[in-house]
Amino acid sequence: MKSKLISLIIIMLLAVSNNSDAQTVAKDFKRLDCSGNMQHLFADLDAGNVVILEFFMQSCSPCITAGKALESMKAKLLAKYPGKIKAYAIGFNNTYSCASNANWVSTNGLTSIPMDSGAAQVAYYGGMGMPTIVILGSYGKVLYNKQGFANSDTTAIKSAIMSGLA
Repeated sequence: MKSKLISLIIIMLLAVSNNSDAQTVAKDFKRLDCSGNMQHLFADLDAGNVVILEFFMQSCSPCITAGKALESMKAKLLAKYPGKIKAYAIGFNNTYSCASNANWVSTNGLTSIPMDSGAAQVAYYGGMGMPTIVILGSYGKVLYNKQGFANSDTTAIKSAIMSGLA
């Protein structure tokens, strides 16, 4: 009986650890962005910034809608909290080039920092579902993590950003 209980607990723990929605801590990165500048996620967070990650597909219209909604929200919040929000637009896979990701960001009027090779992070934060939006705060805490986007999500996203700025 005791070994069955232990086995059940182990199975439950594995299920929770494999459930990407259960992520509570950011996956760090330290790499070049599409402009050749070194970016370090935990350094951004250690500096007291809230970080927005938008993982996108270039052919995804909800990704554009989300990017523009995040852009508008970010601009308003930066007016009140200058320099405290950093945003990255990251291609969801490892096949989009930096040039095409930077073009996607520019064409859609976004100011997020474009990056490529997001497959490992997309898997970490929940797998395929575009866009995937993640809001991160102090100590790498995941404040918001959702696949897909609807305009009604902006309230929860803004709340997550505000909690990170508090």
